[in-house]
Amino acid sequence: MLLRNLLFLFLLLFLTGCISFPSTSDKEPQGEGTAFTGLIGGKGVQVGFLPNNPPFNALDGPFSIALKFFNFNQESITVDSFTVGSSTHYEGFTNFEQETLTLEGALVRETARGPEFLAPGTEYSYVGSASRRRDNGLQYGTFQFSNVDAGASTSFFVKMLINDYPSVSYFQFCTFDLEATMPFSCPTTLSLSGSQLGFGYAYDPVTVTNIVRTLSSITNGVGVTLDITIEDRWQQQGVFSGSSYEFGRIHPTDDEQQFSFELESTSGGAISFDCTSSQERFKTGKGSALSLVLRNGKAKVHCTGYDSLFEERQDYQYKITLHYPYEQELSTPSIPLRSSTQQPYSFT
Repeated sequence: MLLRNLLFLFLLLFLTGCISFPSTSDKEPQGEGTAFTGLIGGKGVQVGFLPNNPPFNALDGPFSIALKFFNFNQESITVDSFTVGSSTHYEGFTNFEQETLTLEGALVRETARGPEFLAPGTEYSYVGSASRRRDNGLQYGTFQFSNVDAGASTSFFVKMLINDYPSVSYFQFCTFDLEATMPFSCPTTLSLSGSQLGFGYAYDPVTVTNIVRTLSSITNGVGVTLDITIEDRWQQQGVFSGSSYEFGRIHPTDDEQQFSFELESTSGGAISFDCTSSQERFKTGKGSALSLVLRNGKAKVHCTGYDSLFEERQDYQYKITLHYPYEQELSTPSIPLRSSTQQPYSFT
């Protein structure tokens, strides 16, 4: 018995030594001295300052800036332009502009209800002034401010512009013959929200937040309506613990927050829908593709269709795809500056 236990213990230790545990380098920046986007509404493409790069308590001597990007969208996303800068203009640091980055899509698992999110994408191709860190972040610096005014402070920021951000919502619904002589397990009114709209609901900044499917009796079939609500799930601005700042919105074009909308089937059978909205930029005629604008952070779309049914129930799978330009900004808290060229800074 003793020999058997020793053999089992040896085997367990051997196997444990051979196991490769998942890396934690893809986790969001966390802890004191960090700031990252995605605290309001959807994360979309998230960027974060890595711990103590820069330090948030004070800058007194050389420092670096390090960023890490995360893509919570299943598609690869290009950040067409981003700037890394300082709110002050002391000698020793110059803003980095026109940086460009393309992030791989999030890791997903295909299911019958659509893709399921597993982990954000962190691999990227990059054109700019930073160097790549071992943890896959971007490193700027080393820097050191000079000729600093007594009692001065600064904050560091990242401004991003994504020219084409896609938001895809997957959903399912049933229809049935309302005049059927047998009962069917399918409600005449069905409201879909949250995880019923796919993982984009949790992560995309502007996305479909609710769909109400309604059935009505018509000659030789059933009428199907979809009332769709689209919302900007980010507030316009926010101040958080430590006074870090975040901002996000659809980038305005001609003073309007414009985006495209398309409804399409993802299964074999399909209902032909005609969609309309009071927020169309221009009428495109009948169909399920629209050009829309957000008003007060929302848009409403009404789609109507027809299903020819006789004593039966049908199930459908659809998706709604939005495309829009998106801008984001992240700032660290205000950081005190100290220098040998000034009197020591007092924290009292």
